[in-house]
Amino acid sequence: MNTSPQEIPADELLPADIQTANLLVARLHELMGDNLDVAFYYGSRLKGTTRRHSDFDLSFIPREGAVPCTNLTVAVGGVLFDLYPIGWDGMERLATFDNPSTSLLFCTEVVYARNEAVRARFDTLRHRAEELLSPAGHDQMAHKALELFRKLGPDHYLLAAHVAPDDLFTAKHRAMRLVGGVAHCLAVLNQAIVDTRRPENLLGLEKRPADTETLLRILVDGTDIAAIRHAATRLMQATRALILAELEDCVGGTLHLKHFFNYPEARNALFAIEDACERGNRYLALCVLTAWQNEMAQVMKKLATGCDVPDDLLFPEIAAEYRAYGFPDLMPSVLAGDMATLKEGIAQYDSLLRRFFTEQDVPLCDFADNADLSVWLAALPPL
Repeated sequence: MNTSPQEIPADELLPADIQTANLLVARLHELMGDNLDVAFYYGSRLKGTTRRHSDFDLSFIPREGAVPCTNLTVAVGGVLFDLYPIGWDGMERLATFDNPSTSLLFCTEVVYARNEAVRARFDTLRHRAEELLSPAGHDQMAHKALELFRKLGPDHYLLAAHVAPDDLFTAKHRAMRLVGGVAHCLAVLNQAIVDTRRPENLLGLEKRPADTETLLRILVDGTDIAAIRHAATRLMQATRALILAELEDCVGGTLHLKHFFNYPEARNALFAIEDACERGNRYLALCVLTAWQNEMAQVMKKLATGCDVPDDLLFPEIAAEYRAYGFPDLMPSVLAGDMATLKEGIAQYDSLLRRFFTEQDVPLCDFADNADLSVWLAALPPL
């Protein structure tokens, strides 16, 4: 480990590209001083997998709070050297697989570290990534795959709804972004590190859509925009299905209704629906009704399966337990403005809510007066 610019020599015995890299790092240290935390090499030069026009990958981490700095980019002897900054927050994103370039943590050579503490912090990043690749990291990586998948929505939407029928360039641009994003999701889902710049690497993953090869061929090689759109949608649907199936194996821990709801709050949602309808505010009534019913179905699914059900599932995907319990459908009376039927439905819903909370051993906390409340408060154990 180097701790001063004198220890970053451009030794004539070293290969020419290493000499160049060392010159850049040494000068960077002179310019930044103690504001430089770490400088490191990575990539094909270390792996021995260089090709014609391969650049020399090197980066540096500025000290937190330091004045923002720019990269030093040069070409020497036809080789590109791009010494660019990655903040500690960016390095954290590598360790948590938020950035598809996590692989660089596994093949690096630190050529400068300001002190032992920052070197240890740098090394910890790789250890954290390794933990996520272990069996113990399965659940976290499945949730990470879903988190990454959610971010693909804009590209899919623009490709599916806004690309003109004759705009092949934009269709390809959005399709390539989508392929790269899906590749990252699938790599994370498989707890694997693959070069997502080479879509064919997806074919070696165990968990992938059955028709991945066909869809990639259409997205990468195809020129029919309608076919590209259709292939993109199929790839998104299949990827989502894989992620959700994997999440079903994720244990949500010990779940209890009291972790999600209390009866007074639940009953108040029903009152809010009724009040909004009485005031003619159907929009508010529907907002409360749909949000409440979907959340209720989600909680019942979590309690029944013990799994951490994601909050973006469609209602039919989580509604089995909810429907089996017999809660009435309030939407027809809300849409019709039928207050008499709505009030009857709310009364029935409230009765079933009380039964549901009681069956889950959750106290209703519904008191007639302060005397009853005081008795209950006095019996509470110390917090």
